[in-house]
Amino acid sequence: MSKPRVLIAEDFVPLADALATWLAPWFEVVAKVNDLTMLQGAIRQTHPDVVLLDLAFKSFSALHELPALRKLPNAPRFLVLTAYRDYGLMTGSIEAGASGFVVKASDFSEVKLALDEVLAGRLYLSPHVRPPAMRVTRSTKPRRRDPDGNWPFGAFDIELTEREIGVLTCLDQGRSLRDTGKELGIAHRTAGEIIKRLGERIYWNKSREYLLKWFEEYQAQP
Repeated sequence: MSKPRVLIAEDFVPLADALATWLAPWFEVVAKVNDLTMLQGAIRQTHPDVVLLDLAFKSFSALHELPALRKLPNAPRFLVLTAYRDYGLMTGSIEAGASGFVVKASDFSEVKLALDEVLAGRLYLSPHVRPPAMRVTRSTKPRRRDPDGNWPFGAFDIELTEREIGVLTCLDQGRSLRDTGKELGIAHRTAGEIIKRLGERIYWNKSREYLLKWFEEYQAQP
């Protein structure tokens, strides 16, 4: 059975070499790229299953390139590997099309775990990255809609991002998560993760009708 094909995009060559050596028993490292401008060509030439992607390349940020990379023919999955334990950077990477986020402070065994999860089609988020301390606590979150159909006070005290609005709008138009991803230029798994994170903020009961009714009334708020 052939090994999964991994391309390492990392401008710190010693780290790239160390990762390639350590991962060799489980993966075929098809290329190592230390220049972001070479990445698209390397992907087209080597056809990796997953790209282990650093975000910081000298004066370039791979985060801005991710949406275009995800649109390549037969695009691989992307696992972000970065030195930054930033929650906003992690969520931004997933929204841009990454399938996972792991920090360089992690043991190499976690990198392997993250690769395995991403290759299996599951989202991997580093446990070393924590939400901001100012995140709304459970006790102050809006409560679920009452059985009589009335929304409780504070149910709409949430500021949606443009991406969340885009996903909800597509769902409201009857699109599936897969079609929503295509419409917005993101992976359908990313669209699902956006909905999941939003659901945690509004006590979603996993009902599409509930979610869209909440969105309809959210838009009607003054």
